[in-house]
Amino acid sequence: MKLWRKARAWFWHRLGVSARCRFTWRIEKYRGQAAVDARQPYEVLERGPNLMLNVGIGEVLDLAIGVAGNVFNKTNSRIRAGTGTTAADPTDTDIQAHLATATADSVARTDQTVLVKATFAAGVGTGTWQEVVWDNKTGGTEALCRLVYNMGTKAAGDIWITNLSWTMS
Repeated sequence: MKLWRKARAWFWHRLGVSARCRFTWRIEKYRGQAAVDARQPYEVLERGPNLMLNVGIGEVLDLAIGVAGNVFNKTNSRIRAGTGTTAADPTDTDIQAHLATATADSVARTDQTVLVKATFAAGVGTGTWQEVVWDNKTGGTEALCRLVYNMGTKAAGDIWITNLSWTMS
């Protein structure tokens, strides 16, 4: 994987492109609504970078040139969690083994960063989280990015709040 990143950096450098794109996941884990209200998570997990997927990149590029596409706004955005452990690959289109889906609570941009927030309520997404994606509700086949990592096991009464930060520089 490191060789691929070096080759990609060399390729973009040769084209004269210096933009960087970074996704960082933050998952706040709470034991019930009272802990959420008190802002007292029992664990906060931060993980990045993760992999952009070809279908999502194509969707963003289509939106940029105005030819088509479904926007990644609050209405369309969702975070999906799964149990798949297959390494992320640019040709992936979705999670490998669906566990739960949460529609975005908010999608906002500040300067060069987009932040997507979604809440997995008590009873939703119970189980071991091994992967997450951000997609735009087009049937689960247009995910923008995918992270494969053991994020832990969500108990039935837990509330997990996911925050995905996408920064371009």
